Amino acid sequence: MTWRNSSAAGFTLIEMIVVLAVIGLMAGLVIGHGPMTSRTLTERGAVQAMASGLREARSRAVATNRPIEFAVDIEHKAFRVGDSPPTRLPPEFTMSMVSAAGQRISDTAAGIRFDPDGSSTGGRIELASEGHHFRIGVDWLSGKVSVSNAK
Repeated sequence: MTWRNSSAAGFTLIEMIVVLAVIGLMAGLVIGHGPMTSRTLTERGAVQAMASGLREARSRAVATNRPIEFAVDIEHKAFRVGDSPPTRLPPEFTMSMVSAAGQRISDTAAGIRFDPDGSSTGGRIELASEGHHFRIGVDWLSGKVSVSNAK
């Protein structure tokens, strides 16, 4: 007959209850505060989404061998590539846009046209939010999209 050492046989009921109580408190804190978000990351993500949309419009124009319009709706803080559904930016942004004369759709909407050779009508989109100011530029000759922090 062999005897077991009871001290090495696992966890006690009290230890398990303490661990479950600590996990419950931590879960309550996380759920109570909601998901952790960063305003800076949200802003940069929105700026990168707009720059990606411009690059996508240029790529589509070259791939399909036809002009593609990148439209910006300043009033509703949204943009769209060609006929795709609009993408909305966070509401805390303020927007402004400089585009070629023929690309102004209305007082609050304008576009940048990308041609099959990769060139564009060019333009600049500025986004600002609580101390952050971003500038997205599109070169008219090459269609190259650049993003910078504006001061």
